[in-house]
Parts: sequence; structure tokens; C-alpha cells
Amino acid sequence: MIRFFTSSTSFKWIIIVSMLLVFPLEASAFRQGSTASRTPSRSTASRTPSRSAASRTPSRSTASRTPSRSTASRTPSRSAASRTSSRSSASRTPSRVGSTGSRAPSRLDPEPTPVPTPVPTPPPTQAPSPTPSPSPTQAPAPTTPVITDSGVSDAPLEPVNLRVVVVAKDGSGDYNSIQTAVSNANPGDTIQVKNGVYNEGVVFTKNGTSTKPITLINYPGHSPVIDPGRGKYPSECCPSNGPLRVEFRAEWIIMEGFEIRYGWDGVKVFKPHNTIRNNWIHHNRYHGILVISTSDLFVEGNTIEYNGTDPDTCLRPNGTFSPKHCHGVYMSDHSCTGIYDITIRGNVISTHGGKGIQWSGYDIGVGQSNGCSSKMRNTLVENNIIENNSWGMSLYHNVQESVIRNNTFVLEKYPSTNDTSHTFVAIWGSTGNIFKNNIFYSTRGDVLGVQIKDNVSSQNAFDYNLWKVNSQSWVWKDSWRLDFTSNHRFITGWDGSGLCCNEDPGFYNASSGIYDLTAGSPARDRGLKNECAPTDFYKDIRSDSSCDIGMHEF
Repeated sequence: MIRFFTSSTSFKWIIIVSMLLVFPLEASAFRQGSTASRTPSRSTASRTPSRSAASRTPSRSTASRTPSRSTASRTPSRSAASRTSSRSSASRTPSRVGSTGSRAPSRLDPEPTPVPTPVPTPPPTQAPSPTPSPSPTQAPAPTTPVITDSGVSDAPLEPVNLRVVVVAKDGSGDYNSIQTAVSNANPGDTIQVKNGVYNEGVVFTKNGTSTKPITLINYPGHSPVIDPGRGKYPSECCPSNGPLRVEFRAEWIIMEGFEIRYGWDGVKVFKPHNTIRNNWIHHNRYHGILVISTSDLFVEGNTIEYNGTDPDTCLRPNGTFSPKHCHGVYMSDHSCTGIYDITIRGNVISTHGGKGIQWSGYDIGVGQSNGCSSKMRNTLVENNIIENNSWGMSLYHNVQESVIRNNTFVLEKYPSTNDTSHTFVAIWGSTGNIFKNNIFYSTRGDVLGVQIKDNVSSQNAFDYNLWKVNSQSWVWKDSWRLDFTSNHRFITGWDGSGLCCNEDPGFYNASSGIYDLTAGSPARDRGLKNECAPTDFYKDIRSDSSCDIGMHEF
């Protein structure tokens, strides 16, 4: 070893060997970086769109069932956020912790670029003074969708807003009482009502005109309540305190956007040329909507439910509780002057101890001792959900030339009632009515398909309907039978092109009250074209060829 180090040649070799051993280690240190730090961080979560089951499922709350029910309230809630992948820029950018900024600089790194001199930030521009908010009474009239069709009626469709006044309980409007505003209205006026519970009946006594209807409507974004009984039925709170309901004793009126509860009836109509649209009418003592010997009405987009169902409501003259006599929509020719040209479209009519829809042309009215000789003609009933009433509908004498099409009847349960039988349709003394493109659905064993109560009522037409009925009981020409599935078509000559009698319509979710059709539904494209409603429950245009049966066009 001494001789090795004393040799100049050997000393040169030891230096060379040392350099070869040290430099690779240093170079290796500069290249070092884990695999994990060089791999882009894109987890499964960051690549999967955020679409929960809730965002894809149609929602039928009570509010959404409040008919038209605008398009927004009828459409399953799938916001842009729920349809868009939750992949932010941060989650898509590789996380490179082995970059220059994460390690100490070395002699192999380039010289840093000098930092530029910062430019001074200019002083902020002074914000302009805010414009004062306009008074509520100067608010623009609500934007109302143009509706071009009222079926067989000529009732008014749109407000004209010649003058807009506001009702507000807090005194911020032109009036604090709905009745005061209505009593002071002129043709063409629009009365907007702000939030609040208005403990008053409302009676229309001033007419609009065909070109200048008077409109009573909710203030934009508000949900006012008309509650004449102050949270109780009139018999409990104030039986002699005025007409405790909404009454139409005038013509050319539009009423829209209210909750109506705790009256004798929800709405009572004595005059023609009126529109009742997009209201929630519930828990009134007798009927939801009561029509007395008048015509030319447009009833659309309402939710009408639970009227005459509570104990001590729907009392007969002898004081007995009789819920079978209280209905969702009741058309009574009490004055024996006839009823005609009424359109009932796109409503949810639910949970009554009587009928969802009742016609009665046999009232013993003024000067009549054996019922009316007048007729109830030309009613159009389409795109309604008629569910869980004791009877779906009843045509009781003198009902003629009506069309009942593209409705969905469901009878899975019903409130307490003194009815001894339950059915989708019953007919007495009525002819020339058409029932087509409807769904009749029940899985119960006690629901009769149809009841035809006399010989003359066999002169109606049923076809292109879908029937899901578990009971064999039915009534034909006032005779009870037990062969609905096997003999209904043969005996009646009806529904030759229909689907009878145990066809599952393939609802989206019947147990949750969602009666939209699914892709595999047998009701799709099975309707009769010339009896198809032009749009469906949601106002979507139906097929140009054969429409779907029921209220929904898939």
C-alpha cells in the first residue's frame, strides 16, 4: 500500500476510479422520483357523472300534481348539474410531485428567469348607485304561456292585463282583501294575489268580456290560500258568515294558481264562459267543483282531492254522513236548463267517497216533478288522472254526445264511504257517449269493470281501451254478471280493438302514483288516431300515427 501511494502513476489511477464511483450515484439522485408521483391522479369517482337515482326519477309530490302544472313541475328533476360529469380541471390534471418545484435545485438546473416587476393595480371604479326597486303595484304582469285550445269550450284562455292590481295581506299592494279587489275589477283587469291565507269567500259578480276577461291569479312565484273556514269546515266556524266558497256568478273570468280549502264547496259555478285552471282544491265539506246548470267551462290542470271525506262532512238533509254523494267534479242540471260544452282536461281527481266526475241530469228542479227533460251534451274529458275515488265516474241520466278519451283510471284504494260497490264507470239513461283510448286499472278483487244500469245505456261506445281488472263482476242492462273477462266483449260488442281484461299497462311506478308508461307498455301506439287527444297530460304532442292509450304519451 505504501509503495502504491508513492507511485505517481498509481495515484492517477485511484483518482480516476473514485470519479467513476461517485458520479453515477449523483446522477441517480437527480433522476429519482416514485412511480406514484408520475402517474395522473384520475380516480373512478372523478370520472363518473353524478346522477343519483333521485335525479332520474319522476317526482309526483302533491305540489307537482297541482296541475298545470307548469312544464317545470311536471318534468322529472334532472338539472344540468345532475347530467354533467363531475370532473373538474383539478381532477383531470396529472399531479406531478416530482416536478422542479418539489425538489432542491441542482447544478444541472438552468438559471432561473428573473421575476418581472409587478404592474401597479389601478384603483377600483366606483360602482353606480343602485336603482330603487319598483313598487309591487307596478310589477309587470306575469308571463303566461299561450294556450290555443280549450277543447269544446270557448272560455277565456289568457289574461289581457289592461290593468294589473296587487292584493297583499301586509298592505304592500293595492288591496288587502281578494273580495274587495274582485268587486272593483273592470273588464281586462288582472288581479295578482301575494302569499298569505285569506280567510274569506270570493264571489265574482262583475263580468269580463270575451276579449277582456277578468283574471284572478297568483302573484308570480307566490302560492296564496283561500280558506273561508279559517282552518275548519264552515259548519264548525261560521255557518252564516257569507258564501264560504269561491262562486262564479259572473262570466268571462279566469281563476288560476290558488289553494282552495275549507269551504262548503271548493268552487261553485252558476255562469258560463269561465276558466278554472291550475288550482289545488281539497278538504272542502262537499264537492271540489260544483257546476249548476251552466255551460262553456274550461277546467284544466287542477288537483282536486279529499273533498267530503272527513267525518261530519257530506251530510244529507237528514243529517247522516253520506260520502258517496260528494264528488271531485259534480255537474248538476238542477235548474233543468241543460249543461253543454265543458272541457275537463289534465286534472288529477283523487280520493273521494263518491265519484271522481259525476253528471246528474235527473235533478227535480224548478217546475219539474219527474226529473229534467233538458240534456247534458258535449262534455270533453281528456288526459286526466282519475284515481282512488269510490267510483271513477257516473253518467246519471240525460248525458249525451260526450267524449271520454285518453284518461287513466286507477282504483287501488278509496276513502271511507257508504257505497256498497266500486267501479270505473256507471251509466244510467244516457246515450251516444264515446269512451276510447282510456286505461282502467285495478288489482283489487272488489272493483267492477263497468255498470250499465238500464237497456238504453247500452247505446254508448267503448273501444281501444286497456283494462286491468281482477274482478269478474260487472253489470249489464241492470243485471249483475260474473263473466267480465270471458264475455264482456261478446255481450256488449265493445272494445273489439281494445286490450281486455287483465292487461298490465306497464306503469312507471303505480304504487307511488306515477302512471307514466314505460318503454315496454302494451298501451303504446294502440290508440285510435281520430280519437286521440292532441297532447298528453304533460302537454307533450302525441304521435301523428297511433297515440298511446291513457293520459301519457311515451
